[in-house]
Amino acid sequence: MITNCGFRKSVLLFECLNETLKWGISEIPCFNSVVNWTKKSGYFIYTNSQLKTSGSDYGIIIDENLTLGNERLVLTLG
Repeated sequence: MITNCGFRKSVLLFECLNETLKWGISEIPCFNSVVNWTKKSGYFIYTNSQLKTSGSDYGIIIDENLTLGNERLVLTLG
C-alpha cells in the first residue's frame, strides 16, 4: 500500500496500527527514527547488489535546502 504520509504522520499511523492490531509495542518510534531508517534503507539497497534495480554503481544526492542570503542553492553530489 502506498500512502501520501509524511514522516511525522507515520508516527500516528504506527500508533493506530498498534492499537488496532494489538501489536503490543510499548514505545512508538519518533519521526526522526523513521527518517533515519529510510536513509539507512536507501544506502543498504544501493550497496547490496542483489537489490539494485539498475546495473549502475553511480548515485546522485540532491539537496535543495541550502540558502545563502536571499538566494537558494542546489547542491548535487555524485
